[in-house]
Amino acid sequence: MVTSKYRNVLFWFVATILLLLSLKWILAGFQFLLFSQIPGEPRDLLCHWTEQQYVNRNLNPYLPDTPRLDLPEHKICVAHFPWLRSFLTGWLLYTADLPFVRYYYALIELVAIGVIIWWVWHTFHDSNRQVKIILSLSVTACSSIFTNLWVGQLAIILSGLLCLTLIFYNTWKPILPGLFLGFSLIKPTVTAFFLPAVVFHGGFGIAIVALVYVGIATMDVLIRTQTGLLEWMSLILQSGDKISSQGNSLLSLMLPIFKWLGLSKQESLLLVLAIVSCITLVLMIIYRKAPLTTLFAIAAVGGRFATYHRAYDNFMMIFLLVPLGYLAFKYSTKLLWFGFILVALSLWGSVKMSQNDLYQLFQLLAWMIGLAILLISQHKYIEIPTVDNTENIVNESLDSSG
Repeated sequence: MVTSKYRNVLFWFVATILLLLSLKWILAGFQFLLFSQIPGEPRDLLCHWTEQQYVNRNLNPYLPDTPRLDLPEHKICVAHFPWLRSFLTGWLLYTADLPFVRYYYALIELVAIGVIIWWVWHTFHDSNRQVKIILSLSVTACSSIFTNLWVGQLAIILSGLLCLTLIFYNTWKPILPGLFLGFSLIKPTVTAFFLPAVVFHGGFGIAIVALVYVGIATMDVLIRTQTGLLEWMSLILQSGDKISSQGNSLLSLMLPIFKWLGLSKQESLLLVLAIVSCITLVLMIIYRKAPLTTLFAIAAVGGRFATYHRAYDNFMMIFLLVPLGYLAFKYSTKLLWFGFILVALSLWGSVKMSQNDLYQLFQLLAWMIGLAILLISQHKYIEIPTVDNTENIVNESLDSSG
């Protein structure tokens, strides 16, 4: 009886703290997104909006000789992958006129937050209500919600799309989850590894639908803007070379070492991408029998470490945070609680803390340790490929997707 009373008191205490944090980040973020009068803000939303106006007029916004449009706001940033600007995702997200696009985008962000909470309650339905409330609030207490809303970034929307992929994974196959997965690939620097996660788990048909969408969307943009694929990709690489030393990432930490070794920024970017990709894909192969949420945790950490990122992309770590929290509540081991609390502290810190070099280093270490703890807890699913069975991995995916 005492234990039950103590747990209830602890629940209400933690839930209240997380609720206050959630309200702080969400209300401040929406206030800035909707009503900020600072010129050029929300900057990423205005960048996307400006670039979409060019593509809607069959122009490539990233080419230096493209005629300049007379727009109420004009802000072109780094080159983005062409399928982001497609007839569906680009038009749906960024075609509305200013200033209405702010309100429209805020509505999409709010729906995405609701979808993420739905995913928590749907996927972890075997947990009691208190656990699901804490897991939901642990997501909304992430300070990266504020940074996403502040600049009009995509991590919340991408997370919502991936949550819909998980929710509908075993129903409406392969069309609906495949489309949601394909839509999430509009920012592959964050979401690319979620595609092989689905493939290794057996969702080969879902991955095909996602790739077909990306292919059609890419052709749509390239044909309309009369740009070759290689030309567009070269513009993206040039952008990557300019911004690779910015943000909080493994790449930015390793750049001084790579510079000492005589590597350029672009070579350093490709090297880190190759190393992290290999490690991520090997882990997915080893844990391909684990729940898809585990593979999504691997994908989230791999995507966060593989290339340049800023604080708003930290929100993708909810795919590590929530499974760790679920397992900590379910099995109540010290190791799982340590992993959950460690990852939570890396995401609940203030926006100012996320700009501190030591805290950024702590975040990277927390995500590595948290993923290691999650994978250790999933040891029963480990299946190390041998020479005899490695060639059967793709066939297993094909069989289970059928």
